[in-house]
Amino acid sequence: MLPHPGRSGAPPPDTPCGTPTTRRTSTINGVRSPSTLPAVLLHGTAATHAVWLPVQRRLPQVRVLAPDRPGHGGNPRPPTDVAGNVAWLLRLLDRAGIHRTVLGCHGWAAGVGILAAARHPDRVAGLALVAPVGPHCVEPLDRLLTAPVLGEMLAWGGQRLAGGWLARRARQDLRAHLDPADLPAVLAELAAHARRPVWRTFLVEQRALVRQRALLEGATVRVTVPVLILAGTEDSAVPARTIESLATALPDPAVSWLEHTPHEVPLHAPEPVAAAIEQLTG
Repeated sequence: MLPHPGRSGAPPPDTPCGTPTTRRTSTINGVRSPSTLPAVLLHGTAATHAVWLPVQRRLPQVRVLAPDRPGHGGNPRPPTDVAGNVAWLLRLLDRAGIHRTVLGCHGWAAGVGILAAARHPDRVAGLALVAPVGPHCVEPLDRLLTAPVLGEMLAWGGQRLAGGWLARRARQDLRAHLDPADLPAVLAELAAHARRPVWRTFLVEQRALVRQRALLEGATVRVTVPVLILAGTEDSAVPARTIESLATALPDPAVSWLEHTPHEVPLHAPEPVAAAIEQLTG
């Protein structure tokens, strides 16, 4: 593992938002044949598929699906925990006719990818974990969110107090990093997303991060597929020791530290993320 250099219009239900493109090809004995590995890109908590758009545009020869997860964006399904997200993912793959895929997982969705790879290695061919959650990510506030009633009050109050500021910051980030052609639809989707009870989705997923920690730690050591980890040196959400712990527990992953990059790695550093996914699909 490399040392850390310094710290600091909506789709139908479960329909992938990324349009499948021509599959990449490889040459075998002079004959070009289509690759059998597509990529499914999963966003983190309180986000949508839009965070992956800059990466998708850099993978023109890979079939990419970038769905909104349950409780987010254009997916009307209620939010669910890590195991529930894995079950939803498998149904998505079945409907798309995908037997085996590479998973790109940002933030909270890293838990989904790890559990899916551990339980279903026949369906997951590789993991690109981008600013992944893991050990040491649980903060005191997360533990308070698990308390009945108090957790609901904290999550609801947090959205009331900071929801507008967070939405404005998200819009600014998207305008700065998305292709102008993608912006109108994405901003409309973001506005619709903000009208949903985002606080409940956040609450469900943060509670899962606390309550299913043992499940995820057990799954991490059972992963056998290739793993690439990409982490930003300016990530305020995922501490460096989380990356170090994952790098120790997972099967010899390659770790890349991205200088001056915050938590939203797919937006701020799409080139290395796309390169990692292309490597795994190859």
